[in-house]
Amino acid sequence: VRAFGTSKIYALLLPEQDSSSSSLTRATRVANQFGIPYGVEDIAPTLEALGCYRLRDEAIRAVFPRYGPDWKSKIAIAGGREGSYNYFKLVVQSPEGGLQEKRLPLREYLQIVAHWLGSFGCSPREAEAAREEALQWSLQRGSRSGRVAYQFARDWAGRHLKHKE
Repeated sequence: VRAFGTSKIYALLLPEQDSSSSSLTRATRVANQFGIPYGVEDIAPTLEALGCYRLRDEAIRAVFPRYGPDWKSKIAIAGGREGSYNYFKLVVQSPEGGLQEKRLPLREYLQIVAHWLGSFGCSPREAEAAREEALQWSLQRGSRSGRVAYQFARDWAGRHLKHKE
């Protein structure tokens, strides 16, 4: 803000259905604190139209067949005790409150990568082309987490989509 001035900065806040309710509150608080003008655009309808949520839900249902629209899900870290390796597990909560968790398989991890790539504007063909690189990315970081999937997709889309313009 000091380098450019508030007149040359505009914050675009892009909540979607999986965003934490507190993230929009924090983002507006930061924008207000620095005097940055901002706009809010809910991108959930766009992600829905691109099939991102469907792909994510299909990946979760492959691990938890009963998973449905009223369920909650997250990817959590596990392991790492007494010299063992960290790994990532998918945790779901039924509408009745029951928790289930399983290790996240590679195929479903790659489907979550495709979900994030779609959210960044990549086509299904581009997501398919990125699979090998996504696998290498996760191996280099020793992780198949939702965070790593997101970071890969953001990086890949940034490197490849700018060439389409």
